[in-house]
Amino acid sequence: MRLIIAIFTAVPLIFMGMGAKDVIEQQRLVASASPVPAVMRPSNLEVVSKYEKGKRTTVYRHLVAFEFTVSGQPWLSERVFPKRDVTDLETAQKIRADYPAGKTVAAWLVPSDPSASYLIREMEFTPYYYILGPMLYLSVGLGLIGSGVYRGSRRALPPQLDKTGWRMLRPIGTVVGRKKPWAMIGMAWYMVGVGVTAHYLTNAPRPWGIDALITLPAYFTVGIFSLVMWFRYARLSRHLADARVWVDTIDFPPGRNIRIRSEQMFLLPVPITSYKIGLLCEETSLAGDGKRKRKSTRLVYEDWSATKAFESAPSKEPIAAKLTAKPPIDQPASTSEIERGYPRYRWFIEVRAEIPGHRDYIARCPITVAATSKR
Repeated sequence: MRLIIAIFTAVPLIFMGMGAKDVIEQQRLVASASPVPAVMRPSNLEVVSKYEKGKRTTVYRHLVAFEFTVSGQPWLSERVFPKRDVTDLETAQKIRADYPAGKTVAAWLVPSDPSASYLIREMEFTPYYYILGPMLYLSVGLGLIGSGVYRGSRRALPPQLDKTGWRMLRPIGTVVGRKKPWAMIGMAWYMVGVGVTAHYLTNAPRPWGIDALITLPAYFTVGIFSLVMWFRYARLSRHLADARVWVDTIDFPPGRNIRIRSEQMFLLPVPITSYKIGLLCEETSLAGDGKRKRKSTRLVYEDWSATKAFESAPSKEPIAAKLTAKPPIDQPASTSEIERGYPRYRWFIEVRAEIPGHRDYIARCPITVAATSKR
């Protein structure tokens, strides 16, 4: 898991760094340039083929040259734009018509490197794609970091003895645990988006490129999903606290009764159509032929307590649920963390509350059901 997180964070950051470097270089060429008289020389078009997403695309490189003088010394440049050197046929033909050989025009001089001077002053939006695009992958990495999976938070830890003599389990999938990753993703998404937008609109000469005017609103629209998800869990956390779960044993061998209980505080009165606690087993299998294999997950065993319903959940005392259950001897044991084969089995205790107008509240406590146990 740590390797996956490293890939989904380090690789996007590398591409974003490359994009930022190109953006800064392009800004330098645009900001430092000043107009200078130049005389056009004969030009030509070169056909260039590119392959993008398996498709062949034909673009055109404008072989243009213009001559100008800096401090009495003649210079020749072949750049049309500050950074890019290819364009579509319509733009290339328009450039040839607007800049015929022998015409005196206003070119843009780069004082630090006159040979890098160019004909048309613009800021291409393409380098910004290397900053915005990798955010999709970086968001996955941030989500994994925020959820704590790199710390092994999905593992079944031994129950911890408390003052009452019961043993407390650590739940996963809590309200706070689900809210935090979406907050991290949304914050990073919009910080990068605002930074890119501010930089481009502040530094790019007008008129702004149509690709920027389409991409930036689309980017911010996609980011709304993370805000919606964060808002859902933030709203839910205003109404309830996370459930606490206890058991009366330190291990969970098949065939032995386990007493389970939970308590949960509701901070505001809300209707609850179903509140229960259960012992469940989940199977993850791998299906498919050759390289095209897919994971599928299903419940193979479940045992729930009696369902409770409330017209208005009490806000001054916790709601409690109890269950006495045992892992059947005819069901598989938990799959070891070091085992990589399939199918894999995961046992857990789940608290579930169905609240109209909200997402269902679900908290899972992983446990290890072993074929043998130590008493």
